[in-house]
Amino acid sequence: MIFRPILFSLFAVVLVGQAIAQIPAEQAVKAPDGKIVPYSKRQIPEENAVKGVASVPHNLHTKTYISAPDGTIVAYNKRQIPAEQAVKAPDGKIVPYSKRQIPAEQAVKAPDGKIVPYSKRQIPAEQAVKAPDGKIVPYSKRQIPAEEAVKAPDGKIVPYSKRQIPAEQAVKAPDGKIVPYSKRQIPAEQAVKAPDGKIVPYSKRQIPAEQAVKAPDGRIVPYN
Repeated sequence: MIFRPILFSLFAVVLVGQAIAQIPAEQAVKAPDGKIVPYSKRQIPEENAVKGVASVPHNLHTKTYISAPDGTIVAYNKRQIPAEQAVKAPDGKIVPYSKRQIPAEQAVKAPDGKIVPYSKRQIPAEQAVKAPDGKIVPYSKRQIPAEEAVKAPDGKIVPYSKRQIPAEQAVKAPDGKIVPYSKRQIPAEQAVKAPDGKIVPYSKRQIPAEQAVKAPDGRIVPYN
């Protein structure tokens, strides 16, 4: 009775060894004309070390905008690239909107899978929720937790104790390396402008006062 399990174990080991012996080794192949052919042992080329060119060659193409109205891909010239256009497809056919038809984003609900717009009085405020077991459940008003400061030095998120929470630290990175400022080095925030995309500091007499604005129809207009 004792030898029977030993015999079965030996038999299983033999079968596994035969199966492993049948697994083919990875084989080097070539396909110069689209047909995969194994290399003979003497034909296998050595791996060739390569280097990346530091400068971009002139013949490398940059991103190109293309069109294919008749199925043939054609590159746009610089003046032909179209702006993104708002479209609608109520019956499955894509039709551009006219300038006056573009609708504003609309709040919707879909409790049963059918999208229905909210009436103006129905739009709910954003609600705090939790999902510990994967099911989204709203918090009651007294349950909403405050945001908690955490740290993760070794990849594991651990809450800070109240006395451990570090203050935000001012840093600089002139050469790409982040270095904390000493207390005397921290620069004051500086008012800047960038009308042409280039950030330029304001002189002390140029700094404009903050201006209240409104946008009832989507266009930003200063309050009088």
